[in-house]
This record gives sequence, C-alpha cells and structure tokens, in this order.
Amino acid sequence: MSGCLLVPRGVLAEIGRHVTGQLPMESGGILLGRTVGRDRAALEFAALPSVAHACDRYQAAAGECVAAVYRAARTAQDIVATVHSHPSGEGAPSATDLLEAFGYRSCWHVIVSFAQGEAVFGVFEYHNDRTTRSYSRVSLEVV
Repeated sequence: MSGCLLVPRGVLAEIGRHVTGQLPMESGGILLGRTVGRDRAALEFAALPSVAHACDRYQAAAGECVAAVYRAARTAQDIVATVHSHPSGEGAPSATDLLEAFGYRSCWHVIVSFAQGEAVFGVFEYHNDRTTRSYSRVSLEVV
C-alpha cells in the first residue's frame, strides 16, 4: 500500500521544534491532512502532550488526542500519521511501537530520531496482525 507522505516544510519544522523542545523526553502528536490515492498530504501538526514523561516512552494524553480527532472530523481531514520521537533510540520502530500500534493500522507513523545528534525523520507503515508485527519504510517528500 505504501505511497508517499507529503509534508510542507513549515509543518516539518514545527514537528522538529516541538520534539527538540521536549528533549530528553519522548514526545509527539498527529498529522492531519488528506489521503489522495496511495499518498497522504499533511496539512497540520497537532502536538499532543505525553502522560508518560519518560525518555523512552510516549503516550499521548487522551483528552488532547480526542480533541485532535474531533478537529480532523470538523475540518474534513484525515489523521494521516502519528508522530513520536526517539531521543536516543534508532530511527526505526521499536518492538514497543509495533506492539502498541494495533489500533493505528490506517495511518502511518513518523519517528523523529536523535541517535545521530540531530533530528532525522522516518515514515513507516506497520503491518500487524495476530501473529506478525513488521513495518515498511514510506517515502517522505518535503514540499
């Protein structure tokens, strides 16, 4: 199914500022936008505070997450991707990411890694079912 995630330069910069500002804690949010065929176009980033407050765990605050979902519905947008950081981890999904992504099969996942010292963005599609958990990389295009 993989296509391409199109992200405006300003939205990518907003994500970068948010996750950098939360270091050394994991942080994240969701990308709202449009699905067009196999591609997804991000239009806005909704930062969601983490209730985990940890360097190796991100869990979005439920109330803010629900508000972002309602905003997407009110503005006829899709949730095109989740976003979270790996402050010291690799730029690929962790075992925990794959295990807990069972409810997010329809959206992609942006991981911002700082393993090399600066923000590196990766986009992934998770392939989870009852017996397997895997992922594939999705193209990211800054527009």
